[in-house]
Amino acid sequence: MDHSDNNRTSIHAQRAYALIMSGVAECDTALDQRLLLDSLICQCAVFTRILGANANFLICWRS
Repeated sequence: MDHSDNNRTSIHAQRAYALIMSGVAECDTALDQRLLLDSLICQCAVFTRILGANANFLICWRS
């Protein structure tokens, strides 16, 4: 892979961003948006632990 590939956003990151923004767009208030984003962060932490990256999870939450 050359260095120009490092500057591109992956298709997975683009899809994740689109999903998050579609969820945010459905929220009626800023509080609803914040609660959605907080929930997404919690779900990411749960998935990280489920997938066996417990050490990475602990490092992330101690930072």
